[in-house]
Amino acid sequence: MAMPSITFWLDRLLGRRPASAGRPATTAQKALSFTEQPRPEGPLVMLQGAPRSIAALVRAAEQGFADLTFLCVGCGAATSPQPQDDDGPVLLRRPEPVDAQGFLGHWRPDAALVFISTLAQPLTTALFSAGIPVLIICDDLPNRAQRRRLRQADRIFAIGADIASALERLGVPETLVTACGPLADVARAPGWNEAERDMMARLIAGRPVWLAAQTTPAEDRIMVEAQTASARLAHRLLLILVPDDPDRGSELARRLRESGWQVACRSAEEYPDEETQIYLADTRDELGLWYRLAPISFLGGSLEGHGSVDPAAAAALGSAIVHGPDHGVHDALLERLDTARAAQPVNNAPELARALNSLIAPDRSSELAQEAWKIATEGAETALSIAARLQTVLDAAERD
Repeated sequence: MAMPSITFWLDRLLGRRPASAGRPATTAQKALSFTEQPRPEGPLVMLQGAPRSIAALVRAAEQGFADLTFLCVGCGAATSPQPQDDDGPVLLRRPEPVDAQGFLGHWRPDAALVFISTLAQPLTTALFSAGIPVLIICDDLPNRAQRRRLRQADRIFAIGADIASALERLGVPETLVTACGPLADVARAPGWNEAERDMMARLIAGRPVWLAAQTTPAEDRIMVEAQTASARLAHRLLLILVPDDPDRGSELARRLRESGWQVACRSAEEYPDEETQIYLADTRDELGLWYRLAPISFLGGSLEGHGSVDPAAAAALGSAIVHGPDHGVHDALLERLDTARAAQPVNNAPELARALNSLIAPDRSSELAQEAWKIATEGAETALSIAARLQTVLDAAERD
């Protein structure tokens, strides 16, 4: 079967298509006991090492095979992709086996994705001995024991130019090496209703708009303080406020109105007009719509919470990112965005207001959003390159 284009799957993974384009596949996760279970029918791929990157690989590779099984070795539930329903490929988890050959004899993987850190371990050695195609993800310099295995790989994906150059100096054949950017998980961006987006865009046309995405109760106050300060310079500024719990919407709207704010509520089927200062988007599953409408997005949970909402979703849908110091599980991506000056970090309401004042200029917010998109999609492109090679290997195994 033919592998769809990288651009097509970037659209699918990053949500650059409306919700009506179809629901993306998800991963069904099954925990295994120590009692061996039968090998599933269909192709099976073993994953070993670097569990934080496994979700990106699964999400990329699952697009080509509806019946694909991933066998994640040595990866606990906490670092595995989280299931949403039972329609997608199966992810099985097993601890490192004592009997590597017996383990492979039972599961009979059609291919393996292994990280350089596992290359000299007994299980990976057994993979090579069994003649199973091994794709190596080289995200660190190989040691002496690991180097001996490099030439046996079906393909080596070198993460970063420095690693690719080092492999070349070690004499690894150029035909075996594919140079890639960092491998990172890219969550699927939420979908949106395109007709609703068009209608809302007409309602707020010409107004500066910013989004506070899934704010905690403590952050609601900070968002309002920033809106107050920024509105002194941008008098028609509209804040789209999405609380972390939509059930807080009615009470929050009441308090805002008592404080003198002009508020419209999504849950009450109200729409913003020229007088609306805060649009309270207190409904579920509509973040994609708000990211598409707002050129600037603050990531809730990052100032007064337990970590930010996913920055990749905002970046994928073209919204410039502003965030606080608490990155949570998204630390790696936010650090990369900050280092590249592709996001704006803030620590309090005055800094948030200054960031808004700076980004209200369309050219500035657009520049930040474009840089964030490049960085956020870099990991997806790497995962999809690996998935494309994996599909070629599995197609060859199916023909045999």
